[in-house]
Amino acid sequence: LNAMLDLVSRAKNVPVYQYLGGPVRFKARLLAHLEGHTPAESAASLERAKRQGFQAFTTAAPQRDAMIPLRAYADLVHKHMADMQALAGPSAEWVLDGEAAMTPGDAATVANTLERLHPIWFDEPTSVVTPDALSKIVDESVMPIGLGRAITDIAGFQSLLTSGSVNIVRPDLSRNSLAKIKRIAALAETHYVAIAPFHNGGPIGAMAGIHLNA
Repeated sequence: LNAMLDLVSRAKNVPVYQYLGGPVRFKARLLAHLEGHTPAESAASLERAKRQGFQAFTTAAPQRDAMIPLRAYADLVHKHMADMQALAGPSAEWVLDGEAAMTPGDAATVANTLERLHPIWFDEPTSVVTPDALSKIVDESVMPIGLGRAITDIAGFQSLLTSGSVNIVRPDLSRNSLAKIKRIAALAETHYVAIAPFHNGGPIGAMAGIHLNA
């Protein structure tokens, strides 16, 4: 469907956002997804993104060795986030990507540790999205939680929203059509939940996201 929208808009010389209902805004905020798991590994992509005008960034949480105690790991994540903030400067904003690698209990501890650093949200902290598991995270901190990158059906997003355990829904632009994401956004609005479509690919997908934002 996205490809068809692109073909029609090119044939008619009309922007894609016109076929999605017309513009409601003329600015879009974009996140730059940084490479690497340490400040040293991410420095080059951070500088490149800043030169391109990005002001908000996603950094991956440090990988956890099974032998590292949870408290020590939470402190490591805190240090990583603080180091990335210092590297980018005070005007930069951050999202921490958990890459769905933590258990709900571990994610709750990390989320609680992150509160003092005020990232925009904690993205995909866990792959377990049952209401009882997610409640362990949201009940123990005020850290906004982003979820939904692996969900492809609207019913899955409905279930996530009904549980009240998500602050930002994250439908993947490569897995969902723009029209479907519009429906997901309307659904999220009824639950007073924000939406920030996920994309970690090439410029065509990025432009599709910008048109959707418009």
